[in-house]
Amino acid sequence: MKKFYLTILTLLLWPVALYGADKALSLSGSGTEADPWLIQTAADLVEIADACNKPTSGTTITATNVSHYDGKYFKITADLDLADSSFSGIAVAADGYACNVNCYFGGNIDGDGHRISNMRLDGARFDANTGKVLSSNKDGSRKWVGFVGNLGKSAMTTAASVRNLTFDSSCYISSYGDCGTVAGKMFKKSIVENVVSYATIESYNSAAGGIAGSSASATADPSTIRSCAFYGTLKEISKCGGIIGDLGSNGIVADCLMAGTVQGGNWSDKQSSQSTSAGQNVGGIAGSNSGSITGCAVTGQVKVGQWIEYTGTSTIKWGQNVGGISGSNSGLIENCATGVPVIGHTGFVGAICGYNSGKKTETVNKGVNNCVCWGYAAGDDPKTTGAVAGRGASSATSSQTGTFENVFYDISLRGTAAVGGAPYAGVTGMSTSELTSGNAIEGLDPEYWSFRAGMYPTLKKLSAEPQKIPASVYLLLPEGQTVDDFHGTATVSTAITGISMSLSETEWFSLGSDGTSVTTLDPQGERRTALATLTTGDFKQVYLLAQKPVLFAGAGTQADPFLISKPADLVTLAKVTSDEEAPEHYPGTYFRITADLDMTGTDFGGIASAIYTTKYRPIEKYYFSGHIDGDGHTVSNITIHGVSLDADGKPLSYADKSAPSRNAVGFIGNLGNGASVRNLHIRNAEMDASQYVGGIVGLADQYATISNCSFDGRLTAYNEWAGGILGCSITKPVSDQDVLLIENCRVSGRILGERTVGGIVANGYAVVTGCVNLADVTAGATYAASDNTHDTAGGIIGSMSGEVTNCLNLATVTAEDVAGGIAGEVSSAWRGNITTSVNAGIVVDSSTTGSSKIGAVAGYTPRIGDAKFTGNYFDTQYSPLSPFPGQSSDGMTATTTADLTTEELPEALRNDCWTARKGFYPVPSAFADDETVKAASATYVLFGTGQNIDNMIFPAAINTAMPLTASISGSDVFSIVDGSVVSSAVTETTSATLTLACGDVYTRSMVLKKIPFPIPGSGTAEDPFLISTVAEWNALTASMADNKYNYMGTVTRLGADLDFTDQEFHQIGSPQLPFEGKFDGAGHTVKGVKIQTGEEASSHAGLFALLGQHSDVSDMTIASSYFASHGRSGALAGEAGGKISKINVATDVTVIATEFKTDLPPISFNRAPYRGYYAGGVVGFATPQADISGCVNNAGVIDEDRNLTYGIRGDRYAGGIVGGTDINAATPRLTDCVNRGYIAAMADRQENVNPSTGEVSYDYINVYAGGVAGMFSGTIRGCSNYGGAFAVKNPCAGGIVGHSGTSSLVEDCHNYGIAYTAWMYAGGIVGVTGSKTSEDVGIAVVRGCHNEGSVETAVSAAGGIVGQVGWASEIHDCYNLADITIPMSMAGGIAAQALVAGEIDDCYNLGNIKASSRAAGILAMTGSISGSSDVAFVARCFNAGDITSTQDIGTGYASGIATQATVISDSYNVGTVTGVSGVGGISGSGDDMMIRRSFSLGDIVQLKDAVTETITDRAGHIVGTPLRDTGKVASSFPDYRAEIDKAYYPDAFTALPQDDAAGVVRTSYATLMSDKSLLARQDGTSAFIYAANCLPRLSGMEDLDAAKAYAACYTLAENDTPDHVTAPVALAELEGVKWTATGLLAVSGSEAVPAKAEQPGEATLTATCGDYSVTYTLSVVPEDSGIVSINPDMDGPDAEYYTVTGLRVTRPASGQILIRRQGDTVRKVIVR
Repeated sequence: MKKFYLTILTLLLWPVALYGADKALSLSGSGTEADPWLIQTAADLVEIADACNKPTSGTTITATNVSHYDGKYFKITADLDLADSSFSGIAVAADGYACNVNCYFGGNIDGDGHRISNMRLDGARFDANTGKVLSSNKDGSRKWVGFVGNLGKSAMTTAASVRNLTFDSSCYISSYGDCGTVAGKMFKKSIVENVVSYATIESYNSAAGGIAGSSASATADPSTIRSCAFYGTLKEISKCGGIIGDLGSNGIVADCLMAGTVQGGNWSDKQSSQSTSAGQNVGGIAGSNSGSITGCAVTGQVKVGQWIEYTGTSTIKWGQNVGGISGSNSGLIENCATGVPVIGHTGFVGAICGYNSGKKTETVNKGVNNCVCWGYAAGDDPKTTGAVAGRGASSATSSQTGTFENVFYDISLRGTAAVGGAPYAGVTGMSTSELTSGNAIEGLDPEYWSFRAGMYPTLKKLSAEPQKIPASVYLLLPEGQTVDDFHGTATVSTAITGISMSLSETEWFSLGSDGTSVTTLDPQGERRTALATLTTGDFKQVYLLAQKPVLFAGAGTQADPFLISKPADLVTLAKVTSDEEAPEHYPGTYFRITADLDMTGTDFGGIASAIYTTKYRPIEKYYFSGHIDGDGHTVSNITIHGVSLDADGKPLSYADKSAPSRNAVGFIGNLGNGASVRNLHIRNAEMDASQYVGGIVGLADQYATISNCSFDGRLTAYNEWAGGILGCSITKPVSDQDVLLIENCRVSGRILGERTVGGIVANGYAVVTGCVNLADVTAGATYAASDNTHDTAGGIIGSMSGEVTNCLNLATVTAEDVAGGIAGEVSSAWRGNITTSVNAGIVVDSSTTGSSKIGAVAGYTPRIGDAKFTGNYFDTQYSPLSPFPGQSSDGMTATTTADLTTEELPEALRNDCWTARKGFYPVPSAFADDETVKAASATYVLFGTGQNIDNMIFPAAINTAMPLTASISGSDVFSIVDGSVVSSAVTETTSATLTLACGDVYTRSMVLKKIPFPIPGSGTAEDPFLISTVAEWNALTASMADNKYNYMGTVTRLGADLDFTDQEFHQIGSPQLPFEGKFDGAGHTVKGVKIQTGEEASSHAGLFALLGQHSDVSDMTIASSYFASHGRSGALAGEAGGKISKINVATDVTVIATEFKTDLPPISFNRAPYRGYYAGGVVGFATPQADISGCVNNAGVIDEDRNLTYGIRGDRYAGGIVGGTDINAATPRLTDCVNRGYIAAMADRQENVNPSTGEVSYDYINVYAGGVAGMFSGTIRGCSNYGGAFAVKNPCAGGIVGHSGTSSLVEDCHNYGIAYTAWMYAGGIVGVTGSKTSEDVGIAVVRGCHNEGSVETAVSAAGGIVGQVGWASEIHDCYNLADITIPMSMAGGIAAQALVAGEIDDCYNLGNIKASSRAAGILAMTGSISGSSDVAFVARCFNAGDITSTQDIGTGYASGIATQATVISDSYNVGTVTGVSGVGGISGSGDDMMIRRSFSLGDIVQLKDAVTETITDRAGHIVGTPLRDTGKVASSFPDYRAEIDKAYYPDAFTALPQDDAAGVVRTSYATLMSDKSLLARQDGTSAFIYAANCLPRLSGMEDLDAAKAYAACYTLAENDTPDHVTAPVALAELEGVKWTATGLLAVSGSEAVPAKAEQPGEATLTATCGDYSVTYTLSVVPEDSGIVSINPDMDGPDAEYYTVTGLRVTRPASGQILIRRQGDTVRKVIVR
């Protein structure tokens, strides 16, 4: 208690202690705005500084021992020369004290236009021995240095400012970091305005600016720098800006000019070290911008490193993010201009910003908008240097795309290299003459911009003179040329006079006689450069001019492209783009091939594909950014060997990077941003490399186009990434508009690679559309020097994160690990969509053990939900596989060859993109007349119904649409007879190769297989395989394993009960080879199976290891069996897709999934050391294709101590029918299933051992137990639980499902059993619902469910329907009948807790709810108890249960509907709400509550606080605590506010303290029953139903017994009141409602009639409907009693009152019968 009082005292004193008392000053004035303190001398400044810098006590600067002068005003009255003063800056920590933000100045200084000179702030201190700068500490350098060190503080409520002041060139500031002329650091509300600096600033760490070093981020009232200018010199290592070094979030810089020099990077040898991160974030206005920069101009110079003048070359390799306005931008740059050189190095360099990740949206104004730049941006890497910006996103893989809007630049400086060396959306290049024409530019508002002939656009708000010269000094190049490719004559602008030009090189460039022009001379076959410097006065503009040799005919423009007419031209292009010293990139340059080219005997090594000899260079150095149009011509006989092989054929380049090699091989090795290749055909080519091998392009950047191209030949990647058109695209696009597009391309031949290969693309972010693959694709087929671990092959794309649309694969795709007919691996790292595409090829699993990632359409995704499929088809007779193993088959249709080769297109392909012919597979329309594609689409055989390439029984007809020649090799079992392939009987699996040739145009080979079947029958529906013995069961399993045959399309039936007791048992299928057939149990029983855990235990336990998506298993009982695994266990299957129906699991079955490695001991609630995964009564793990119906689980028996015998036991996920699914699976179905057994999720808590102390602690982990499913994402409909689901040591448990994942629906389900957790989150239906954490996943919905079972937690969080409602999850039309009592917090009739945007509507609770705290009829808690930004929604709900908070001290929160941060609308409570404090009929808490159109009729029972023994004022009929907006929900829900609108309680109740809240209305029953406007919406509609003498009922629930019982009310006669009833009472007439009366009332029809009596008395009226009733108490005064009712307030002062025994009564109470004497009149009365 003492500690408590001390805390209160501290808080009371806090405002005084925080700031202390400012030191008195000797200055004239009083420090007010009207009478400011006057600064007249340098000594006055020193006095202020000493008060702020030097502590009055102690060894550390605190908020109380230095002065701050918050809200005080100062004015400078004269120019001040500080040469002989000791001034060291205001609020700059004095020597001997550590720098900290407690040393701040909170006042306002008005310079009144005066000048400061000779201000020398030597904040940097140096080591006497080494000369290196000392770090910032009490004995070292100063930090936060400036005229004011720290301007303001975040906690201040008033503004701090410096205004109207000039610092001349004699001023000097140095610091370890955070320094500026005016302020080292600015805080919330601080302002610097109308300040000009000519100072020199030198800083040695980070964050320096010409005006301010940095500004703190602020959500409101940010810092502002306005109308300032910097003409000085600034040097800093990083975060270096001409106005501010680091502009924090929401900070403002407006209408400022930088006309000085900004130099970042390793500028001094006094730095503590030469940092490789030096030079990061250097800009003309800001080094780093997270706020807004508007209306600013840069006319000075921005550079990085130890440079005096730009020479065009550099050995300094640092300098990332260098920009004319800002080095980096994540905020806003708008209406800004820059026209000066920006000089960076290896990082991102741009004339406006180095990189831009600011993104403009409909609600947020960020990015770079409405700007102009014409300065030359120079960087070492053209790919990271742009005329505007070096990059448009914060990183190469950033999901945040920077936006540009109405940004213009001079195209003569960098051509089309606008951002990152390429064009960019929103950025427009204009010629110099266009930009200086004086004409307005659309997109630049004339309100901000001036347009004058001969000048670049300037800003109106800034002074015209400083902008005039930079806008007028420029070089006019010949139209269409750039400085990177200049030839001819360029002239100096004539807008102003006195401009002279000098050249750094005059051998190849000639300066005009008057110094105003430059002319190129003959470059003699080499690239020549010269630095042209234009000078007028002190201003210099520079251009790095480059003259290239003329290598090709033409001009390189789109209208007059360079011409490639002979093989030598192609060789030349390859050499100049692969030159080791200075490779050409040709951005924006056009080439056209004018003839077919035979490259036999040439040394063509590919365009932009270098040979690495002495060291391994990054491939990004060599790239081609131009445009090549093949004009329909063919380039043939290209041979490029990019690897050196050892004697064993292994590539040396993979193991030894010093070996000569190429690492990006193709017709073009590296294709840069914005480039294109069109109308080109490569024939008879052979190319190989270690990686990045493509027939057209080896490696491509973020966006380019490859269109109407084809490749025929052989490609090999000895490591990875070989694709017929493109090897790899490894960089995520920065915008959805600028994509890597591959369209209308075709590949034939063979594609080989060790790991990732694809028919069109091997890997990347490409959009592939309208393409055809005819080339066989094989992964794991080379001789890499390392073992292969993840070979991946796809018919169109090997590994994709982009899109495939309208593509066709007709070839064979082979891999050991991952393979798909369209895509091997699919990820949504960018998009991940496959749409209207067809696989008619063959997909082959080449592994020896079988892979689970081989699919007819796609093989694998890293995360369920990544892939999106629409309208795709595959020929299931050539690829008899799951379309996408383990995933949903939606959007992928299996069809036969006959159905695919008709003259009518499949439904999803009926568009202009596809063409169909009878006898041919459909082809993309671009190839309808392509002879090769036409031949390939007709080269097939027709297998019989139910047969496929892996199981050929009957003859297969050879297609006759085109003449085909057939041959067979490898076995004489197969032969050609009368135009068909036929086979003879076999005793073992036999294969042969069928080759079909369509003339010389196309040849296709395929492997046919025929297998023997070891059990009776032929596998058809009419003659199924019949299993009648244990031996036959095991024979089927052996057949699958031996032949890798999945039995797809076959039918198997049980012919008898099977007993495996003491018999060998083999699972059907394996995790690598699922069973895909139909299995009919025919009502039989399988028993005696035992699968135990152990070191060699299977990951899948069940009769079937894995049921594939085409499987169909039904009608079977499983009894007396034991299934245990370390992963996925189910009595029927460890894992399953496809259909499962009518499976019955008997009581004596045990299913276990655990990590325990030996046979399990008996399991009780006292032993739970296991952490396995999925255990289900029927299925352990359900894949997205699972469709399970009509199953019953009876497994498990519990005793009175709840010890479990048999049953379902999973360490993490346990369910009566299904253990679990993936959390995002979305499509599995569970229908009409029942659990009568017992389920336990057994994992123990996580043990943590402190390595220092050895102390052991335990953390809860989430486990999921459900009566029907442990974890389920999909649809559960019509299921019931009569058993029990127990989370033994941890959360979570649900009567139906422990965790319903995202995109889930639990509908029409019912719980009559038990849901128990040892900690929290138990729900009668669902323990926890999934959260919608991104737009890629759907919401979790619970609808039409009810609970009357037992919901229990050992600690907290129990809900009648749901324990925890996840983000954006919804509960509709549900009700709870069960009482819930838990020991601690959060018990709700519908839900215990809801997260962000959880929604509950049309629900009701009739159970009594009791918890220590936070008990509610509908929703107990929104967000976390500690507070959050969550808000939930409750609509059209009612509660009739009694709600009790058992906490006897403090605020317990008992709520009729919901507690805290909830929008409640159209809801009501009729239950009694009891608690100590925070007791409300609608909500116990007023925090962030929005309540609309609701009412409460229940009693509010307030108990005494056990400590204070008093009744608090925190109770109300609507809210229990004052209504308040905490501000915690504003960011997530900007329209949300704490508010009550139309909330009512009856006047029969005495008002409580919180009933005076705005919006709470006390009204009569009669008004509530009759006035429909009370609960009407704004549009006049209502959620309520009205009837005579009835309280409102919710529409849709009006016929419920409980609703009718609690709505049934009465109407009194005129002038009667509840405590004075004299006449008949009108009663509600509702179907099923019966009225009874006691006392002085008798029910007669639809009335209650007062009885005759001599004395008044009480009476009760009770309305009953079904099991529910409500009772009203009235006071009846019979007519013949002789007693009149009176209101004492109306009797006048002379009335006296006595009891019938004669005692005087001074304060008559309602209901008393008294004797009144008034004058001479005496009468018996009843008080009302």
